[in-house]
Amino acid sequence: MDRRKLAEIRRRLLALREEMTGKLAGLRRESLSRTPREQSGDLSGYSIHLADAATDSHARDIGISLASRGRQKLNDVHAAIAKLGTEEFGVCEICSHPIDETRLAAMPYARFCLACKERLEGPRSPA
Repeated sequence: MDRRKLAEIRRRLLALREEMTGKLAGLRRESLSRTPREQSGDLSGYSIHLADAATDSHARDIGISLASRGRQKLNDVHAAIAKLGTEEFGVCEICSHPIDETRLAAMPYARFCLACKERLEGPRSPA
């Protein structure tokens, strides 16, 4: 891969890192650090209705799931930045074949070639 493409990928990875860090901080601040009572906006002394508590719990679970996925993506971005300029960047972590440049253009933090990623995900059921 030529220097110009690597410089563009570096720029995109750094921007993505900044964006993901901000999103995760916002998610943590907005939903994960507040109690269910604070999230519902009900700060009165009355108990929370069971259905409201279930809804709040479900929303919190979704927030935790999003934060977990975001954290993994951020870890992948950090790993890609560390690999830039080395022979490891753009190489599949499973088969050691080069990752297609089209895939890297779309997803510069990709760790696996498309074939290995599809094997990892397993067969997909029709929608």
